[in-house]
Amino acid sequence: NGILGSGEVPNLFAADELASIRDSVRPAAKSAGIEETPENLYKFFIDTARDHLHLVICMSPIGDAFRTRCRMFPNLVNCTTIDWFSEWPADALKEVAAKFLGEVDFGKHKVLDKLSDVFQTIQKSVVSISRKMQQSLKRVNYVTPTNFLELVSGYIKLLSEK
Repeated sequence: NGILGSGEVPNLFAADELASIRDSVRPAAKSAGIEETPENLYKFFIDTARDHLHLVICMSPIGDAFRTRCRMFPNLVNCTTIDWFSEWPADALKEVAAKFLGEVDFGKHKVLDKLSDVFQTIQKSVVSISRKMQQSLKRVNYVTPTNFLELVSGYIKLLSEK
């Protein structure tokens, strides 16, 4: 939460480490026109680190865990950009399946193309049935791109075992 909000984790460094950090940033701070006080050097270090720090946090919004994390760490919402990924379009499903299946020798390109179509159809069918299930049973079955990748990978693994 602290690193997202301020770019700093309080009391992360021991006193001897702070001295080393200040010494290492002194030339850059001096060339940037920063006054060479311990506080300014440390602030320069933190500002530079924050400017170059990029965090990628991946988590599923399914269930209570996501809600709990957002309550425990409000900077997940306040200080980040959240990219919600929706379901993949049919052509993307087909391309991804073809890419994964391209590593397997089927002999003919036509087989690869038809098999990619089958995987795309399976995923779209599961999404459709899951929507119907939600409407009729009021029960949600989440179908994600990860499920699709596991389906294709599982097929390839099963094929290699046979």
